[in-house]
Amino acid sequence: MILSATLGCDPGCIKEEVCKHLFKNSGGIPYYVRELIQVMNQDDLLERGNDGLIGWRSSQSEYNQITLHTDMNELLLHRLDRFQFDGRTLLQLGAIIGFEFSFSELLEIQYLSMNISLTQVKQVQGQLSRAVKENILIETCHGGIHKIQLSDTSSHPEHSKPTDNVDIPEKMYSFRHAMWRNCLLGTMLEERKRDLHHSVALLLESKNIACEVDLRHAMRTFHHWKASGNVAKACFLAKNISKHLDDSLFIHQSIGVCLEAIEMWKFKTCGDTDQELVAGISRDLLNSISPDELDCLARLHISAAKNHNPSMPKFLNSFDIYQDCDLILKESTVSASLKDRSIYFILYSGMFNFIQSGLIAEDKEVDKEGVAVRFVEQACIHGDPIHITRAIAMESLTMSLLGKFDEAIVAQKRLERIYSAEKLSEGICREYASDRAAQNYGYSVLWYEIMGKHDESQSQINFILSRLLPLMPEKNVHNSLLLLYPVLLVLVDNGMAQKARSLFHSHVYDCFYKFYGNESSTFFLFIYEALKFLFLVASYDQGDFPKDEFNKIEDWVLSDNVGSFPKIVVLNMCAMGRSPHCIIAEICIRLASKQVDHEKRKLLINKGMDQAQKSVAYMKGKSGVDYALRQCYRITNMCQLLSRQA
Repeated sequence: MILSATLGCDPGCIKEEVCKHLFKNSGGIPYYVRELIQVMNQDDLLERGNDGLIGWRSSQSEYNQITLHTDMNELLLHRLDRFQFDGRTLLQLGAIIGFEFSFSELLEIQYLSMNISLTQVKQVQGQLSRAVKENILIETCHGGIHKIQLSDTSSHPEHSKPTDNVDIPEKMYSFRHAMWRNCLLGTMLEERKRDLHHSVALLLESKNIACEVDLRHAMRTFHHWKASGNVAKACFLAKNISKHLDDSLFIHQSIGVCLEAIEMWKFKTCGDTDQELVAGISRDLLNSISPDELDCLARLHISAAKNHNPSMPKFLNSFDIYQDCDLILKESTVSASLKDRSIYFILYSGMFNFIQSGLIAEDKEVDKEGVAVRFVEQACIHGDPIHITRAIAMESLTMSLLGKFDEAIVAQKRLERIYSAEKLSEGICREYASDRAAQNYGYSVLWYEIMGKHDESQSQINFILSRLLPLMPEKNVHNSLLLLYPVLLVLVDNGMAQKARSLFHSHVYDCFYKFYGNESSTFFLFIYEALKFLFLVASYDQGDFPKDEFNKIEDWVLSDNVGSFPKIVVLNMCAMGRSPHCIIAEICIRLASKQVDHEKRKLLINKGMDQAQKSVAYMKGKSGVDYALRQCYRITNMCQLLSRQA
C-alpha cells in the first residue's frame, strides 16, 4: 500500500518480486519501507514494463536485484554517501550534539575558534536544508535570532578580518529516526567522537548557565563531558546537578546522576585485570587524583546514600554506598591532603543514622565501633569543638547500642568536659540540624537507669531541665523532643506524669502548632497524640478520670489506624526508651484498669497485649534497648494480670 501510494498506482500493478524485496528487507516496518522506496526512486530502479506492471528496471542485473541494500544500515550509508564530505561531517557533528540540536550550536562547534564567513553560514544552511529534504532531519522549530561575528574574506581567505555581529535566524533540528543518528555515530572513530563531545561540552560550559536556571542544559553538558572521557569535569557538574535535584525533591533523579558519575570512575578502571581495586576503583587511580577530585567522588557517594529509601529497589543499598565511600577515603593516600574535612562528618553522621535505624541486615558485618572511632579521630584533626562534641556523642551512643553502657557513660563524661550549650548548641544545630551533643544527655538518663544508678539519672534530668532545655532553640521542636523523650518516659515511670505532661506541651506539642500549624509535619509528629494521651492518662492514676476525656482517648486508641508504625521509626525509638507500640499498649492497659464495661475492657486488654508483643518482637535479641524492653515486659505482665482478672 505504501509503495502504490508513493507511485500513484493500483497495488495490483506492482510485481510481486518488488513487494517481496521490500518486505524481506524492511520487516514490514513502515519507516524502513519508506526509506527503501526513497532509495528506489532516487536511484531510478523501477520501471513500468510492456505488460503494464511495475518491476525492476531492465538494466538491473539479476545479482543487483537480489542483493540491493539488503541491510538497513547499508541503505542509510548509501544515502549518506550522496552528501559531500562537508555535509557528512556536519551531520556527524549533529549526531554528536544529540538527537536534537540547534543551527547556532552546529555553526559554533563546526567553526570553533574560527571566524565564520557569510558563505560558510549559507553552506551550512544549504547542507541542513538538503538533509531535511532527504528526510534525514526534521526542522522542529523556526524562530528567534542568534548573533554571530562574521569575517570579511573578500580580500583573501587567509587574511580574514572580523566584522560586526550579525543576526541569523535560529532553527532547531532533530533526526527523523534514531537509526540515522546511530548510523552516523557508527561512522566515526571513538577518538574522534570523544574530541567532538569535548568541543560540545566546552561550548555549553562557556554559556555559564547554572543548574538552577536550566537543568536540561546542565544535564546535556554533563553527558558530553562524560562521553568525552573527562571524568573530573563530569563529576564536578554531577555534584551540582544532584544538589539542585535534591533541593527540588527529585530524589530518584538525584541518586541516578550520582551513581552514573561514580560508575565513570569504575569504567576508567576497566581493561586492566591486574589492578588492585578499592570499592571497584583502581587504587592507583585513587592515589593519583587531586584532593578536590577525591572530595567530589566522596560527596557523590554520600549524596546517593543519604537519599536512598528502602522503597527504591532499583538502587544500591544505602549503607553499601556509605561503606564504599568510607573505604575510598581510608585507602586513598590523597585523603591526607584534603583541606575540607567536613566530608568525614557528613559521612560518619550518615552512617550512624543508618546504624541507629536498625535497617542493616543482621548477617552484614559492620564495624560500628570503628566508624565512631574514625569520626572522633577526624573531628580531632579538624579541631572544631562543634564536630568533636558531635563525634563523641556518636561514640557514646554507639557504645550503648552495642550494650556497653559503662563505656557509653565514660564517653558521655568526656563530652560533658567539652560541651557548652551557650557556645556550641547553635553551631551543632546549624551543621547537624539538631543538637546531637545535648541529646546525648537524655540518652545517658536511660543508661544510668539501666545500671541502677538512679541518683545519677536524676542528676542528669535536673541538669537537662535547668541548664540545657532553656538554651535550646524554641522553634526546633524536633531537637527538643529528642532531648526530652527519655526524660519524659523516666518521669512517667517514676510517678511524675504531670510534670512530664507539662514539659511535653511547653517545649514540644504547643511549640509545634504555634510555629508551624496544623498543615505542617515533622519526623516524630506521628507520636505526638500518643504521648499527649499517655501523659494525660498517667496523670489520672491517683484521681478520678473525667468521663468525656476517658471516652475520647478510648475511642482514639481503639481505632484501627492507631498502632501501625514504620519499622525505621520503631527501632529508632526503642533506643530512646520506648517504642511507639509500647506507648499504645501502656495507654490501653491504663485505660483498661479503669474501665468497668467488660467488653470494652476486653478490647483494651487485647489491643494492649497485641501492641506489647509487637514491641517485644522488634527488640528481642537486640542490644542497647534494655530500658525499653524492660518497660515492655512490665506492660506485658500488666496485660496478663488484667486479662486474668477480667
